[in-house]
Amino acid sequence: MTKFKTYYLYFTVFVTGAVVLIIEILGTRILAPFYGTTIFVWSSLLSVALGFLALGYWVGGIWVDRKPSFSNFYGIVFLAATTLVLAIKLNRVVLVFSDQFGLKFGPLIASVLLFAIPLFLLGMITPFAIRLRTKLIENVGTRSGGIFAIATIGSLIGALLSGFFLIPILSITNIFYITTLLLVVISVLGLLISGKEQISGNRYRCLLLFLIFLAVLSIPLFNIEAHKNSRILFQKQGFYGDIKVVEIGESRCLVVNGMTQTCVKIETYDGGLSYIEEIGRILALRPQDKDILLLGLGGGSIMSFFSEIQEIDIIEIAPKIIHIAERFFNFHPDLNQRIIIDDARSFLRRTDKKYDLIIADVFSATTIPLHLSTKEYFELLKSHLHSEGLVLFNFIGRTGPEDRYTTSFVRTLRSVFPSVIITSPVPGLQSMVLHASVDESYAPRIGEEFYEVPVADDMGILLTDNKNPLELLALPNLEVLRRNLKSSGGFDLFFTN
Repeated sequence: MTKFKTYYLYFTVFVTGAVVLIIEILGTRILAPFYGTTIFVWSSLLSVALGFLALGYWVGGIWVDRKPSFSNFYGIVFLAATTLVLAIKLNRVVLVFSDQFGLKFGPLIASVLLFAIPLFLLGMITPFAIRLRTKLIENVGTRSGGIFAIATIGSLIGALLSGFFLIPILSITNIFYITTLLLVVISVLGLLISGKEQISGNRYRCLLLFLIFLAVLSIPLFNIEAHKNSRILFQKQGFYGDIKVVEIGESRCLVVNGMTQTCVKIETYDGGLSYIEEIGRILALRPQDKDILLLGLGGGSIMSFFSEIQEIDIIEIAPKIIHIAERFFNFHPDLNQRIIIDDARSFLRRTDKKYDLIIADVFSATTIPLHLSTKEYFELLKSHLHSEGLVLFNFIGRTGPEDRYTTSFVRTLRSVFPSVIITSPVPGLQSMVLHASVDESYAPRIGEEFYEVPVADDMGILLTDNKNPLELLALPNLEVLRRNLKSSGGFDLFFTN
């Protein structure tokens, strides 16, 4: 093997190692708008990746011992690229099909159907490279160790590129297309330079492979018919997921990873969610609150309820949300409103400031984020309140005692705050307002459209940083919420771009 062919083989191993991690990271961005960012999404994709890479290692080792040729090696790279393009073309159809298996097993089915074959083929690359590079048994340890190191470094670079550069700049589909095109170019050039083998020396066959790839690339995206009642105005990938602005009927909604964050009336920009109106009413009854902390901006519809004399710190983790709120939801921050880009818990850990009122509106694509739902976090919130301070939570849950998701959250709150009151507009699955006060005598004046919900928390679980099964407990509610959103806005709200 010439030095150039050796280095080109190493380069191929490096790139395919990078592609493996790109698939794993970008795969979650395809699944997240449809299934949220639950542990089931991550576990499913990682399990499929590890399982089919292992199968690829095994089958690749058997095959290369029988037919150790460079033409087979670069042919596998080409097949991996082609099947990955097909996965992108079919992803919407596959996601809709997997939807019938629910939020728990749907991500696993989708991961297998979309990424199993490309990952299996990429897994075959390493044993092929080791066999092609090794001539003497005495060198097998050095050769295999070097090739595994190159593949792993490639994976490291792929992870860094995806998270720090590619996702913030490009769409998910464009990243996949660029990745597959790179694999095709590598495979065709590899066939051309791989020596005396007939297939690799036949330029016409290489041209044919490239034309096959272009034909597959030109296949239109298999789409799902758009819902007549909804229209997507804006869609962008953010650091924390897929962000959409959607008009559904007479409402304009901010949807992040398939979960509605804010809805307003299109004509007036008035809040379309009852919990916003209730929090606004509570604000009007507490004119003495001067220092206010808002955790989670969303579309900013709550901002109209604040007065000019109140000092408001707004913590929002996603920078793009700020621009979207200004562009689509009529949000215009006043001089007394300070916007800070940070995670809620990280901000509280680093500040000594105390507040009269904290409003926590941090629902993500599935639940309240796990690190913002534990006893340790609630203790941190409490430490930032004045003596008569109050925390108001937007909480989507069921009012009945059978909902362990709600009872666990309430039980954890009550382990920290002496007074916890739950209010809801109607029974059932709703956006509720949870009041948590350091004042034992706190008794809110509840609005006419809300009522106090009695919650017996003895069936709940104490949620801690060490043990927090909130995602599992939330599954029944999430199934209903997503079914309702699909009914009103269609599947388009759950696809990435």
